[in-house]
Amino acid sequence: MAKFMCAFVLVALMAVTANALKCYECPLGCQGDDKAKWPTQECGNVATNQKKVCLKQVVNIPNSPDRIIRKCALIPEGKDKYECVDVPNEKTSSCETCNGDLCNSAGSVTFSFVALASVVLPFLASKFFVH
Repeated sequence: MAKFMCAFVLVALMAVTANALKCYECPLGCQGDDKAKWPTQECGNVATNQKKVCLKQVVNIPNSPDRIIRKCALIPEGKDKYECVDVPNEKTSSCETCNGDLCNSAGSVTFSFVALASVVLPFLASKFFVH
């Protein structure tokens, strides 16, 4: 019985850990290119009708460099995507979400790589596995 309880507790802990999402958290923009120095945050618990995502929002500010905001965000049930909100004198030029740990660091290059891989990998697989 003790072995069963230990196994149950271990599985329960793994399930809770698997549900955690970690995002880069830079509400005013991350400094420098060294991602190891960027702050991170575990997205907290949410209501059952919301989905946790990581957000990368590019904001254009007149007469200033663009600011790239990175943080945890929530998408309400029934919505397909997060809706970034502009503030006066600032305009959002990009509002992207993702749902993998620390996925809000890269831009759309990651998506291009996935698209390329989805074309190339089946071709390579057919060369190696079909004769």
